[in-house]
Amino acid sequence: FHKQLRDKGLGSSAQPNISAEDIHGIDFVMPPNDLVINFGIVAQPIYNKMIENLGVIQVLSEMRDLLLPKLLNGSLKVSK
Repeated sequence: FHKQLRDKGLGSSAQPNISAEDIHGIDFVMPPNDLVINFGIVAQPIYNKMIENLGVIQVLSEMRDLLLPKLLNGSLKVSK
């Protein structure tokens, strides 16, 4: 599917242009509904953890951006 879609987007312009008709004309394999549901059950906790980790990364990045300049200019000391 990906190769067919990419091939339809190739043309003479620098920016690929893919129309809805191009997409509708591509055949692809649809997995059985129970497989899709089971994948969702397995994948959902992973996606939830990824979202949680993104939040933690944001907080830690903000803390770094706040504390690092203070450490470098000496206004904040770290004890052993």
